[in-house]
Amino acid sequence: MKSFGSYYDIEGIESDKYISVPVIEAQSKSFKDKMKIEIKANKLSFEKLNKPEILFRVIQNDSVKTNFSIYKNPIEIDKSSRIEAYLVDLFEAVETKSGTVSATFFKKPNNFTIDIKSTYNPQYHAGGPDGLIDGIFGTENWRKGDWQGYQTHDFEAVIDMQSTREISQITANFLQDTRSWILMPTKVEYYISNDNVNFTLFDTQNNTIDPKDYNSIIKGFKSVKKPVKARYVKVKASNFGKLPEWHQGFPFDGEAFIFVDEITVE
Repeated sequence: MKSFGSYYDIEGIESDKYISVPVIEAQSKSFKDKMKIEIKANKLSFEKLNKPEILFRVIQNDSVKTNFSIYKNPIEIDKSSRIEAYLVDLFEAVETKSGTVSATFFKKPNNFTIDIKSTYNPQYHAGGPDGLIDGIFGTENWRKGDWQGYQTHDFEAVIDMQSTREISQITANFLQDTRSWILMPTKVEYYISNDNVNFTLFDTQNNTIDPKDYNSIIKGFKSVKKPVKARYVKVKASNFGKLPEWHQGFPFDGEAFIFVDEITVE
């Protein structure tokens, strides 16, 4: 189980320095059908309380927040959900509790699979191949780990939609943070196929973001066409390549990164 109290970015602040927030654990941030989630308390904090309990609640689809309940067994969810939890001493007359910790889990929007032909940098894996089609969009803060990073070569992947569908729009999202050697691809090409062997070009989108723009920028390379039928979609993004003379990484013979996150097919 992966811990959302350490490995993934969570929202939580310790309001009492003597009681640590609990840890929310799950296999990943996204799931296909159902997923079990566990909540664990810090052993030292748990032992020092007279009647310690973990209280939690599950919030789904931005619904009205439910009341907190005592955590007894792993939680099973089948919808995108936000879990909130805190540790409390129910023995105390004046409530003693930790801060509230939270984590959000996303149900995949489809049953697509993806075959990545390129090799991503292991430091920037976004949770593996499914991280590109799980419905979770990376933010400008790429250090949270939601982006896949590729260096010294182009990005290429094939999405299998499991059946022939009408396609009118394909979008792949990329990030630029020039100071961190992350630049937009020079172009993104989309191809479609019915047999995963013979592909035809759907569209090409050229980059319009200035590499000298030092802001952190997210760009969706969106292609919209008349509907066509296909089962497979290939995405190819061309790497910027060697960093130019004006870049601080040039003296180190630096190579640009491609950072890609969500790919959507509609």
